[in-house]
Amino acid sequence: MVHHPAFRVGKKPFAVVGLNSRQEAMLSINLGKMEQAELLADERFQRTPYIGQHGWVSVLRSQLSDGELWELVEDSWRRVATKRLLKEYESMGAGG
Repeated sequence: MVHHPAFRVGKKPFAVVGLNSRQEAMLSINLGKMEQAELLADERFQRTPYIGQHGWVSVLRSQLSDGELWELVEDSWRRVATKRLLKEYESMGAGG
């Protein structure tokens, strides 16, 4: 996650963007180890180097629909958001 833009709630990252060796846009998100296992069954996803042991997966942006992208980022955000932020988010009619 060093030298890549990271989206955070406080100090906790929930999404990291970057480029792979072929200069393709990549997204890394943390949905936990159980969800990681499910995502890794989909050939589009790979365990994120260095931080994969903590539940992070990476995927090429081009392999996601806009809806999939939004859902993955939102789910990762929910993992690190405070109860107060989640309550505010829900009260705006957003999310689940």
